[in-house]
Amino acid sequence: MIFMGAIFLMGTSGINFAGRSPWMLVALLPLYWIGVTAYRCYKEEGRLTRRVFGIAIFGVLPLAYIAALALGYSVSGLWPLGIIVVGVSFLLFSGSK
Repeated sequence: MIFMGAIFLMGTSGINFAGRSPWMLVALLPLYWIGVTAYRCYKEEGRLTRRVFGIAIFGVLPLAYIAALALGYSVSGLWPLGIIVVGVSFLLFSGSK
């Protein structure tokens, strides 16, 4: 509630982040929960498994997109990074279940 109230206040007072609306910060809430879920799975399993890595990547790639938008970088160069990360995950976890 406090976070949403702060975003409403920033939006109505004209505060911008790198020329962008503060509403992109709302996307950080689901990313936080994805990170918490990945951490809990990591603590349960005791090591980095395919499941933990998949959940973490599901949160890291959108976070990179939001960070690029906030910093004013072109996001068109991020999709190859996502493909590289997914490819590396296949190589690392191809033998594990």
